Amino acid sequence: MTVEVEYMIQNDNLTDEFYSNLIDPDRLMETWILFSTPVLIITLISYFLFVFKLGPMYMEKRSPYKLKTVMRLYNVVQIIYNSTIVYNFLVPQVGVMPLPFLTRISCSVPKPFEGLDYLKSLYIYGAWHFQMLKNLDLLDTVFMVLRKKNSHITFLHVYHHAAMVFFPWFSLRFIKASQGSIPVFINLIVHAIMYSYYFLTTFKAFKKYLWWKHHLTKLQLFQFVVILAYISILYYKQCPISRSFTYIWLANVFFILCLFLNFYIKSYIVKGSDVKNKDKVT
Repeated sequence: MTVEVEYMIQNDNLTDEFYSNLIDPDRLMETWILFSTPVLIITLISYFLFVFKLGPMYMEKRSPYKLKTVMRLYNVVQIIYNSTIVYNFLVPQVGVMPLPFLTRISCSVPKPFEGLDYLKSLYIYGAWHFQMLKNLDLLDTVFMVLRKKNSHITFLHVYHHAAMVFFPWFSLRFIKASQGSIPVFINLIVHAIMYSYYFLTTFKAFKKYLWWKHHLTKLQLFQFVVILAYISILYYKQCPISRSFTYIWLANVFFILCLFLNFYIKSYIVKGSDVKNKDKVT
């Protein structure tokens, strides 16, 4: 009898909710510092305090900090970190290509085979690194505060970063749905591209070549649409997937999509039309 089956028998009241999500039957992840202590909640509270209160108070009578070198280093770390996890999705592991395998089992329970436990361990370690990346993303807002870029600190920006810290943590702490791997893979690619753009913007020589800024927002919108479609298909086909995972991520991704869509319309459609009309008048 496998560990998964034993766990299901002992917790049959959870079977309907979790039977395809037993990626970590030994609860190893729950012993790690991000999941076994209140460090994440403390991080989020500290983030909100700094962004809305302590940071602005500290910067009130100070000139904006010049953080070009720090931000270049930060962007390079983000590019390498995101790209490394993407790479691990694409290289064979125990004779299996992780991405096709994860796609194949999106709507089924993986049959036991030699190497499955190793793939599960890769999943939970990769999930931990993804959570660390989302925590690291909070520094984006910290840099904005220190540089006095207050106009950039919108509800969209703060909600997006905070939600992408909390909801992955909640999902990994209580659900552990392997179906989350595909949205994670898409998100990592988008962030690798995004931070590459941010890195290039720190060099004046490249700024004239960075005409594709608005396409980054299109890429993010496309990301959310694909993820929503993916989760919706799993739900429509009644796949053996946690209902909690489905409801949480459908709601969260849809809300973020609406915020980004609103930002895109205001920034590139309405504002673009205003500029064209002004040019006609002048």
